[in-house]
Amino acid sequence: MQSIFAFLQSKNANKELARNLVHDAFLPDLNANEVQDKEELKEKRKKALSQFDQLFENGEEFVYDSSLEEKINTEVEKALIEYDAQNEKDRVHLKRRMVIEAEEIYNHYLLALKLLTDLSDPSFNRYLKKGKDDNFIQNDVISLLRNSESFENALLRKKVDTSEMRSEVESWFKNLIKDSDEYKEYASGEGDFESDKIFTQYLIKNIIFKNQAVMDFFEQEDIHWAEDKNIVKSLALKTIKESEEDSVELRELSYNWEDDKIFFEDTYDYLLENEEEYEEIISEKTKNWDVERLATTDKIILMLAVSEMINFPNIPVKVTINEFIEISKKYSTPKSRQFVNGVLDVIANDLKTAGKIKKSGRGLLDNK
Repeated sequence: MQSIFAFLQSKNANKELARNLVHDAFLPDLNANEVQDKEELKEKRKKALSQFDQLFENGEEFVYDSSLEEKINTEVEKALIEYDAQNEKDRVHLKRRMVIEAEEIYNHYLLALKLLTDLSDPSFNRYLKKGKDDNFIQNDVISLLRNSESFENALLRKKVDTSEMRSEVESWFKNLIKDSDEYKEYASGEGDFESDKIFTQYLIKNIIFKNQAVMDFFEQEDIHWAEDKNIVKSLALKTIKESEEDSVELRELSYNWEDDKIFFEDTYDYLLENEEEYEEIISEKTKNWDVERLATTDKIILMLAVSEMINFPNIPVKVTINEFIEISKKYSTPKSRQFVNGVLDVIANDLKTAGKIKKSGRGLLDNK
């Protein structure tokens, strides 16, 4: 959704840039030897901008206007070509970034686990003292991670490197962990596997994914951290909770990331290829609302839902509607939930009647 939002915003910016190209083409040339007629240039600029705006507003292809001089036609055509070229460049870039950012969620999961091994490593954290901090240094759960070949291979494969984070790790231990009641109790305890697991979960819940100092670090690493945090936290906690005394197993971002990646890319492409059609469908069912005045997030949510209903035959309509209602609750306005629910329910019924939703299998058409 963020990539779609970014692309739609970039289209608006590209329009203004293209319009500026038309505008600037009819400014006085400061290097010209002859005297220029500023009023004539002003009039040509006005006509050129008017033609550009008309073509753009009506969504028309460029057609040479014989009533206008050649330079006006040429500059308007050049601006529209540049607009399309920049949109395509942004579309490809944002699609690629969408996949990269999704994959970075897994990198941050690995980083969170690596921080556990760094915090408890005397060779990395100089504030650890043998004897006093033995329970933490010898934490069995963290030791399983440290000695895990699959974990080491994943760190290398994903290029997760904390070698430059020594000062942060030491500061977090000294200021957030060392003097806490939870650490003092753990450090003076028996140091069995269960207590190791409980304390490691405490670190994940209350230090790595809760303390503001650590959160600030992750936010600098990932502009989408606010959205990604809960996923990364869940993966890390499950890894620790499900560890056994002789093994720890890394979690996967999804059961089949390659299939999920194709789904993401198809969702992105389907919407952008059919943006005008989906916007028209939404506009027809929001007659009391100017579609241009809808909250941008609501508009994107509705368009994504319409696209999913039409293009993914294996996803039940009911699942699509419920999914995007939940998304609206998290990312849009307080009133968006009811609005999105009502509009999608009507759209789903109309699309079924029109034969635009083609599902197969029991329950796939039921949106009630």
